[in-house]
Amino acid sequence: MENVDLFTYANTLGSVNRETSKKRTTREQAWKNAEQVINLLHKAGTYGMTWKQLGHITGLHHGQISGLLSNMHRAGLVAQLRIRRDGCHPYIAAHFIPELPNAEVFIEPVTTQAGRVRTRLNLLMDLLEQCSEDGWVGESLINLQIQYKEMVKEIENERKR
Repeated sequence: MENVDLFTYANTLGSVNRETSKKRTTREQAWKNAEQVINLLHKAGTYGMTWKQLGHITGLHHGQISGLLSNMHRAGLVAQLRIRRDGCHPYIAAHFIPELPNAEVFIEPVTTQAGRVRTRLNLLMDLLEQCSEDGWVGESLINLQIQYKEMVKEIENERKR
């Protein structure tokens, strides 16, 4: 797990924009949380555990567990089962995936349409910044920047609805 960034979720270490939350969430603690969660999932086997079960055992709140599980899922360390238990999908350690039929496991994390659009817009913004850094200026770059800003406005308007 050393080369995987399990900690940044919404560009934070799982904290909200409050000083007490930020102080509680250190990279060292995040590693400990990740190790504890993965060890619990290894012990749970193919039965898995829900965020509620993990939170009860670890003492972590929903946001901490949910963010960590999302990052671990994106990194391929865990998978989500399609069944629900207590209103939640259980997670399993990734090495148990071959033991279950494909129809029972969400191998890829769920992404919303807004998330996919946001990813594309971020890629576009990176491209625009690289073009600018490389000295590529002119009408084409200006048009791309205008289109980007329009797309961002459309997304913001969709959120408000």
